[in-house]
Amino acid sequence: MRICYVTSAFPPAVCGVGDHIALVAQELAKQNEVFIITSKIEVASEWAERNICVLPIINVWNIFSWFKICKEIIKINPDIVHFEYPTLYPVKRSKVFQLVPLSLIPKIILALKRKLPKFVITIHEFYKSNILAKPKIICDAWLCDQIIIVSNADIARLSKFVSPNKINFSKVGSNVPVYFNKNYQKEIFKKEILGISAETLLIGYFGFIDPSKGFDILLKALASLSEKPVDYRLLVIGKNLSDSPYHQKMKSLINALNLSSKIIFSGYVKDEKASEYFFSPDVFVLPYQNGATWNRSSMIAPLIHHQNILTTYVKGITPEEFYQSKKLFLIEPNNSKKIAEKLIEINSRKKELSSIKENWPEIFSWEKTAQKTMEACDKALKKSA
Repeated sequence: MRICYVTSAFPPAVCGVGDHIALVAQELAKQNEVFIITSKIEVASEWAERNICVLPIINVWNIFSWFKICKEIIKINPDIVHFEYPTLYPVKRSKVFQLVPLSLIPKIILALKRKLPKFVITIHEFYKSNILAKPKIICDAWLCDQIIIVSNADIARLSKFVSPNKINFSKVGSNVPVYFNKNYQKEIFKKEILGISAETLLIGYFGFIDPSKGFDILLKALASLSEKPVDYRLLVIGKNLSDSPYHQKMKSLINALNLSSKIIFSGYVKDEKASEYFFSPDVFVLPYQNGATWNRSSMIAPLIHHQNILTTYVKGITPEEFYQSKKLFLIEPNNSKKIAEKLIEINSRKKELSSIKENWPEIFSWEKTAQKTMEACDKALKKSA
């Protein structure tokens, strides 16, 4: 099967959806021809080696760019054109482009050219989209032959607008693969790499630091924890705080709460080394404002490393399976006091919890995500058979 993705974000662009496409595409390319039409970026040679043809041809995403995209689609002659929405990578987009459904103009152009393939769209977090974006997404759901959704919260919502037969639910995998280093020892890593005692409660945080992730709530919880007889450190896995307004605000909060000596920023770490950082904390704290869902890549990465996670729930959003897990501790959002209390409890149960293993690595697999993608593509093609 020939599958052509159309996306504004693709690695090395920093975007979770772009990473999602790259990881699914790698699995699809094992048995299919995969093309990626994307923004003008530096394309690594590794993609060609993985049998993925990346076409970075779009400078500005506007109405006219669709003519360029459609010209490329006609050359490729794919069975499936696959869109993903939304990509948050900050490329240039016209205001009109942002309001027009992704599939509308290419569907018209390709139909007029009598070169109309089947359309599939993967929709990320419809439930979080704003009032202007929702009509656009619903129109795309109507226009496309099949829909893939990655958040359980969207199943009921989108079923109100399109036939359930068009909706395919797919869990995502981890953007951070698991690497096992036979020489790795948690106690030694904490002492020699992080400079802390093996007994220190190490709290992990992973993912973007923005208002929706509750990082400020975590900082306030740590300030409360500092008043207790608990030796702890916070390990932030990823890049250091930048000069953005929100990050500057977090720097000020860290200083105001006297937390500078309690926080370790790992900086960027490569995949092989990243696993050592993910294995090291005793618990990850991810206090999302909108609750934990199946597509939280910042939660999936520690889960497949068999980590304990203290996170948030929202009724009707958070999956039932999360409530049943012995590795997940769920609290309501915006509750720094509860986070501090739960951390004290988890610290007292560290040894017991470390022995518990659950099957999250099997649940969050890119191979399974690719299988679901292929099922949706097959269903789209069968509609015309």
